[in-house]
Amino acid sequence: MVKTAIDAPGELQRAAELLFKNWKLAVPTAVSSLLIGALGIFVFASVVTTATLGGMVAGHAGAGLAGILTLLPMLALYFVIAVLLTIIAQAVVIHAAEDAWEGREVDFGRSLGVAMSRLLPLIGAFIIIALLMVIPVLLAVFIIGFLLMLIVGFFVMYVLPAVVLGGASSAGSISESYRMARENLGPSLIAFAGIIVALIIGGIIQTLLHHGAILTLIAS
Repeated sequence: MVKTAIDAPGELQRAAELLFKNWKLAVPTAVSSLLIGALGIFVFASVVTTATLGGMVAGHAGAGLAGILTLLPMLALYFVIAVLLTIIAQAVVIHAAEDAWEGREVDFGRSLGVAMSRLLPLIGAFIIIALLMVIPVLLAVFIIGFLLMLIVGFFVMYVLPAVVLGGASSAGSISESYRMARENLGPSLIAFAGIIVALIIGGIIQTLLHHGAILTLIAS
């Protein structure tokens, strides 16, 4: 990836304008969220049903808990599927957004092909980031943990573009993202703040619509 000067405020504004003009860029992540949500409802219903029936048949709560434990493989599979769908959807959007950014026609089929071809390094990068987040998450009950999560999130903000657009490896994408953030500290901080604001707005919308399961999925 070539080092270039970043006009963060201008690029955030242009990104917003680009998204409104190319609203279909939101489709891959929207579909991914809907699939994950629908699958999550099925898994949750399975857990509740198993616990309830197990307790009723055996007459004690321990049986229900034992039933839930038998569903651990299903829960693990759900987590893997959710992660894969999220990674693929985000990679597709990043590649498609690059086409839109450069004035080319958005082609989700081609973007999906690129995302699938880069799936292994994307998964590797996800695992590395998850490992980096272990200590911050464990300390999340304290202010220091929250700050560490923000710091790690800041320095890995360019990981997905590095893999999808730059062709970087899993470890290489981490170092590339760190270099990009460090060498463009001011603009990157502005861009990261924009991302945080977008997440906060999204969270507020989800909170306002949390009473309806379908509305929550759509908001997500």
